[in-house]
Amino acid sequence: MLALVLHPGLKVEYFRQQDWADEWIDNTIDLVCEVYVSCYDGKEDLAIPISAAITNPVSLQLHLPFPN
Repeated sequence: MLALVLHPGLKVEYFRQQDWADEWIDNTIDLVCEVYVSCYDGKEDLAIPISAAITNPVSLQLHLPFPN
């Protein structure tokens, strides 16, 4: 669900095309916002320089907000 909402080409339009009820779409948007606030909002920048990712792929794991 998160991937569909965050996908630049789909967003919530996918759910509308699938004839989801408006209430379901609203609940989905609320859930995505809750995940963002609980996992990302207020956190330091999780982005790492691309050079670090290329030279040390393990460093990517250190920046993931979820356990491996």
